[in-house]
Amino acid sequence: MKSALLGGLALAAVMVGAAPASATLITFTPGDVAVPVSPPFGNLVPGGDLGTKYKAFGVDFTYGGVEGVFNDPPLAFGGVNASGQLDLVSPVDGRIVLLNTLTPATTDLLYAEAGSAAVGSLTLTVYDSLGNVLATALNGPPNGPHGRTTFQINTPGIAAFKISGADTFGVDEIHLDTPTGGGVPEPMTWALMLVGLGGVGVALRRRQTVPQAA
Repeated sequence: MKSALLGGLALAAVMVGAAPASATLITFTPGDVAVPVSPPFGNLVPGGDLGTKYKAFGVDFTYGGVEGVFNDPPLAFGGVNASGQLDLVSPVDGRIVLLNTLTPATTDLLYAEAGSAAVGSLTLTVYDSLGNVLATALNGPPNGPHGRTTFQINTPGIAAFKISGADTFGVDEIHLDTPTGGGVPEPMTWALMLVGLGGVGVALRRRQTVPQAA
């Protein structure tokens, strides 16, 4: 009975702690999705909000505020204020999702190229799944492929991010490691865990019903 009990617990532990395959770096720019371009410092055009249009790259922009695309040049993500204007000072934020879904996920790397803004005037903040701040970074060298300043944070459990600052800016490019389930078991994993725990229950019931030797 003890072996069955240990076997069931071991299966459950393996299912919860199973590590994903090594991550692949994902890179995307505003131009990778056809989004209507809004004028900088002007009103967001109809259909110009990012929303869930970049979920194929692991980011859901419905998190936090509203964002649009403007021509920097090149094309850049910009924040939209409460009046519906792409004012270039409102934050650009998003949450991490499994690719092509809206399922919350995490990554362990987030990089962004943002400008044109003075070095140290922009802040990249990353959060865990509970909304706690994990880390922050200021923009600076080296410049990215579009000639703008960059920031990068490497830490496990990044579930959301925000780029903000007092200077005007646009976000030209974002990199992240392939999002994972963040340690939350997927449906098949839950099924296997239940099988293992079911074995634990059977073992315990049998142990309780077998008469003890005098």
